Amino acid sequence: ACISEENNADSSLPTLYTPTKEDKKTYTAGELDVRIRASEKAIEHAKLAREVGTPHPSQILDLKICDPAMGSAAFLVETCRQLGDHLIDAWAVHGLTPTDIPPDETDLPLDPYGCRQCRFAMLIPLTMAPTIPTNP
Repeated sequence: ACISEENNADSSLPTLYTPTKEDKKTYTAGELDVRIRASEKAIEHAKLAREVGTPHPSQILDLKICDPAMGSAAFLVETCRQLGDHLIDAWAVHGLTPTDIPPDETDLPLDPYGCRQCRFAMLIPLTMAPTIPTNP
């Protein structure tokens, strides 16, 4: 819903990041420059998304997903599947390929426990299958 709101011509564009006094005390000039460039890219991508009518791939990749139930990770797996489909469509509509998207400069380290849970959740359907396909 947030991405479709951003792509709506009636809604406002993201705003340019302007550092506060507290930010200037907390972050280095280089870190502030990265934040400013990131906000400029967000504005540019939102404009492109409005022109095309489909979210820019970076808008999809920037989404943060929270699974409040924290059970088998089925919600996260299905969310990733659906976002993956939208991402492939967005790449095609915007004429991009996955190599055209630069890596996020603010990547957070992955939670090893969460990754293990996600792998386990994806394996559950395979273990419940009546037969597991093998290579001929």
